[in-house]
Amino acid sequence: MVLVNKVLNILILVGALLSCAYSYLLFERRTELRDRGEKLADAIASTVKDLDVKSGTTYSAEINRNDFSGGANGETLAGGPLGWAYFHASYDSETQSHAKFENVLEEVKKQAQDIRGQRDLLADGLSQHAGLFEQEGFEIEAFQEVASYEESLKDLYAGLEDIRKRDDAIITKIDETATKIGQPIDKDLLTSTDTYDEPLISFGFHVGKLKERVVNYVDTLAQVVDKISAHEFEVDAQLLKDDNAYAGELTSLLNDFANINEKLTDYERYKVEFLEAKDTLEKTIEALETSNDNLATLESKLANLEADYASLNKNYNQLAGSANKAQPSQLKKLEGTVLNVNYDWNYIIINLGRNDNLPEDLEMTVAREKEYICKVLVTKVFEKHSVAEILPKMKIGSVIEGDRVIF
Repeated sequence: MVLVNKVLNILILVGALLSCAYSYLLFERRTELRDRGEKLADAIASTVKDLDVKSGTTYSAEINRNDFSGGANGETLAGGPLGWAYFHASYDSETQSHAKFENVLEEVKKQAQDIRGQRDLLADGLSQHAGLFEQEGFEIEAFQEVASYEESLKDLYAGLEDIRKRDDAIITKIDETATKIGQPIDKDLLTSTDTYDEPLISFGFHVGKLKERVVNYVDTLAQVVDKISAHEFEVDAQLLKDDNAYAGELTSLLNDFANINEKLTDYERYKVEFLEAKDTLEKTIEALETSNDNLATLESKLANLEADYASLNKNYNQLAGSANKAQPSQLKKLEGTVLNVNYDWNYIIINLGRNDNLPEDLEMTVAREKEYICKVLVTKVFEKHSVAEILPKMKIGSVIEGDRVIF
């Protein structure tokens, strides 16, 4: 019995020693866990505080409010509302829960959810705006992932900078073009998102009018080419409407106009020559009319001479009686000139007469230099000239003034 008691005492002592050892180890582990809990609480509180800066929220104030002060003795508990002391002090025996501590955790989780929602909204907004600016390869994940968002933002900024440069170049070119077409605009209005539409509408209107004017010019040039049928144009009127070919056709059109101008210059010269020829012709006609008047006068005189001749011939025949006419073989060689020709009455007037011993009914030859023209018969003889009838049977040419009359 004494032995059993000793053994039991030894066992009890060993158990006590083991309990002390395990209690020490458990205390150490509890201390480590509390220290880790406090560090986690501090880290969470610091993170909440950092995330709350300039966010416009009150999460940091909510989880750091000092409404758990006053522990068993009313002291402020270390570690804040996320620490072990606050956790322990927040226990409600009636509900058997740590409701206040859990509310603080809910605030922390809500902040994390809000931040994630904000991140997703920002990422989605950036992705959509990249799409609006036709920037490809910027899905929402590119801005959500921590490893890729900085590079994605850098690429997006670079793309937007290129768009800005493009917009600046477009605005500059629109400003220059507007000035060139005589409709300058205020460049500052184009750079403002509030006022760009009005100058653009005005610019588009004037460009449209310019285009309309160009079309009218081209149509008019094409009509000019069609209407001036007296000139064979090198230009193709249809190609004037081709944006790629019109320059060459305009050169051809200038060449055509140069040729037309040369023809107009020739026309002016011909016009002057024509007017000179017309003046000469009018003078010639006037001279011919004067000649005709003179001829009419001569014909009138001839008619009077014929009447005188008839009267003289009658008297001559009465006076001559039975006198014999001179025979051609007894006449000396005679040669005269044609003074006038009357084809209506088929006679000529020559410069031979009684003073030249020219008898009537004498047949003579008309020649031009050595060329034979015809035969004539002297029908009336006056003192200094005579009338001779053209014999048609022996005629091979037309008698003109100045021809020789030979016997």
